[in-house]
Amino acid sequence: MAKRNQVGLPSWALALLAALLLTGAWLMKLFPVFLFAGFAPLFALIQRSNKKDFNLQSVEWIFLVLLISYATAHLFEMSLLVRAAWQGILLTTPFIAYRFSRHYLGERLGLLPLIFFWLAVEYLILKFDASGRSVFLADALALKQEWYHWTIHTGYLGVSAWLLICNVILYYAVFQQKLNVYLLVLFALAITVPLVISYVQAEEGVTRQAMLSLYHHMQSKMYPHLYQERGEVAASTSAWVSVLILLFALVKFKTKRK
Repeated sequence: MAKRNQVGLPSWALALLAALLLTGAWLMKLFPVFLFAGFAPLFALIQRSNKKDFNLQSVEWIFLVLLISYATAHLFEMSLLVRAAWQGILLTTPFIAYRFSRHYLGERLGLLPLIFFWLAVEYLILKFDASGRSVFLADALALKQEWYHWTIHTGYLGVSAWLLICNVILYYAVFQQKLNVYLLVLFALAITVPLVISYVQAEEGVTRQAMLSLYHHMQSKMYPHLYQERGEVAASTSAWVSVLILLFALVKFKTKRK
């Protein structure tokens, strides 16, 4: 019998739901609202593993969903399917790292480490892929730049953090034994408050082109001065936090083996 999560859905149903939401978001870039919910089923999948049993099947489902998602982001262009595959592999590692850290550090931080791990991987992709052809989670909102003028303070990948935070809240609101109305209200606020801030902020936010310009010198002076000083502060900070989390988890791992 297939294992089920707390709301009773089998793995394939969670994976299908996530795939539909994420591919729908990439195909509807003019109104990509599905992205605020597409990762919640993936969080439910990775949370299925208990503390003593690593559920490899959940990771396989997550990889398959991410592969389909990023293939859709590349519009199923044959020359870019290999890139979509390796991005799917790379972005599955945050879920594996989260499962490892959760096993040895406990669940006090909830899904927060997973957000750090995801942003860290995106930051590494940005730093080491000079081709500029990789797709970031934030790119799904590329046609809605008026939604994230506040990225002047966080960097472009702050959009990825925003989307993941909203998904985490939705997961705790919906994918538990009981529907949490208070968390649903918080979910709505997590979406609307940054939108309001963006619309009242006069200064333009950071775009993908500005990010690539700063990190790979593709075009000169495409980025705001404040961004030139700070760079991708949300993602770079997440990378360092991820290193610390994994180091603590490794220390716990070594301690338990003795």
